[in-house]
Amino acid sequence: MTTLNYKDLTSEEEILARAITFGPHKGIGFLNIAPLFQSAALSALAGQLVAEQVHELLEEDASLIVAPETRGIVTAQAVQAHLFHAKQIDTPLVWARKPGKLPSFAELARTDVFHKEYADAEGASGDYLEFMTKPFGEVNGVVAGVDDVGATGETAAKLMAAVQREAERAGNDCAGLVTLIELVGLPSFRTRELIKGLGLGYRTVLTFDPTTATFGPGDQ
Repeated sequence: MTTLNYKDLTSEEEILARAITFGPHKGIGFLNIAPLFQSAALSALAGQLVAEQVHELLEEDASLIVAPETRGIVTAQAVQAHLFHAKQIDTPLVWARKPGKLPSFAELARTDVFHKEYADAEGASGDYLEFMTKPFGEVNGVVAGVDDVGATGETAAKLMAAVQREAERAGNDCAGLVTLIELVGLPSFRTRELIKGLGLGYRTVLTFDPTTATFGPGDQ
């Protein structure tokens, strides 16, 4: 496993970072956050720090959170738990999932309309995420996206474009995306650029540069 470096982190940030591993997997570097979420205490800390970034982005707490499977949902659930226990706020969470999962959204809410995103340029792959739209009309406020890692940003940008459209259709605002970790150091890591290109905000708790195996602070 690669030796990691920690630069300019607060004590809380370093506690999180030291629970994360980075090493080769099938020839590529893989950032493994699973050990972090194996601990209830670390999961709670991650939820707190991501929730604080969401609050900074929105200047209020989110009325609705949207998160992609699987690790994005786990991260968002930690945020949900923090908001409920610390502030007694029961924030709805919308899952964005690939099709074919059970139980299907159609079974859970047959009247909902699904956004189907992520088809390739020719529309032939059928690769997309789907999420229930009904919850967007049941809140009055600001919607935010939450994910675990911001990397190339392509999936995140397509999801957030759909979330933005649905929020506006329901008469709400979409503030942007918050991640636990933003990958930096390579031109292909474009999450921040692509999200801001949609006119949305972006914040992160930690940054990680795989070229130097270094964790750094996120948005202050």
